[in-house]
Amino acid sequence: MKYSLFLFDLDDTLLDFRASERLSFARIVAGSVDAARVEAVFADYQAINHQLWVDFEQGRVSKDVLKVERFRRVFSAHAIDADPVAASHAYLEC
Repeated sequence: MKYSLFLFDLDDTLLDFRASERLSFARIVAGSVDAARVEAVFADYQAINHQLWVDFEQGRVSKDVLKVERFRRVFSAHAIDADPVAASHAYLEC
């Protein structure tokens, strides 16, 4: 049999998305959050991010808004003085 198309599921199959997410987030907040608080801030980020993806799936926010809003909300919740737009760009680069 000859195949003309192959599909690969990268997230958590070929790539460790969760480890990448955790490492990227830690790099983004490294200068703004002491090491002892990173896990707690990351847990809040995950909850905020999850809810924003639900909102995106239901058409309540756009993907561009989601990418920045997740950082805006977590920075606000933890009194982190950082630019959410710059954090979003840096996170996606990581």
